[in-house]
Amino acid sequence: MNCITKDICHGGLTWEQQCEIFDAQIAFSFSNNTRGSNLKNIDLVFFPILVVEYFYVVVFNLKKTAINILNNNRDEATSYAADYKDICDLLITLFSRYLEGVGHKKRHVVTTAVPYIPKFKCTTKKNIQDFGIFSIHHMEMYMGEPFSKWDYGLVEKLEKQNLLLLRLRVKFADKILLHEINVLARKVMLDFEEFHKYLTVSRKEII
Repeated sequence: MNCITKDICHGGLTWEQQCEIFDAQIAFSFSNNTRGSNLKNIDLVFFPILVVEYFYVVVFNLKKTAINILNNNRDEATSYAADYKDICDLLITLFSRYLEGVGHKKRHVVTTAVPYIPKFKCTTKKNIQDFGIFSIHHMEMYMGEPFSKWDYGLVEKLEKQNLLLLRLRVKFADKILLHEINVLARKVMLDFEEFHKYLTVSRKEII
């Protein structure tokens, strides 16, 4: 799904305006597959959350009726009440309302699920610039398995982690720039092809 931002939560919007924006974002997410908007054959629904200039992810597991919060920045002091409650409670209310509107069988039980914040083996409290990369990576890697068995592909050693992040930045930048929704995707590809006509030394000088 599209990102939930602080403007939706703390932008002085009315409940009707919040619902309108939320519904529009879900509709946009299914613009190429309108039949999927009822979520009846979907097990996992991911919501990237942007707040205080960093991202984390809220996952609704509709198959198991669970709500999980994926955040690499969590530590021992992290708690739902202190760090997530305001935004996540609103998200749960908005999402359960949406499920009610499409007649989903889990529309009522979602509101009773207790959000869970798994503890990652590798936290990144000192890395404040790559929260977006980690969030996209989590949405690609998590398939609903128990967190004790989830291999989320991160490593503790800084050198290996930096190499992984570099690869992920290139991978995600490629997907974003060349996606069909980008009206300049064709130009990006042409510029890329033109760039690779230069000799390796010249390319390094340009970079």
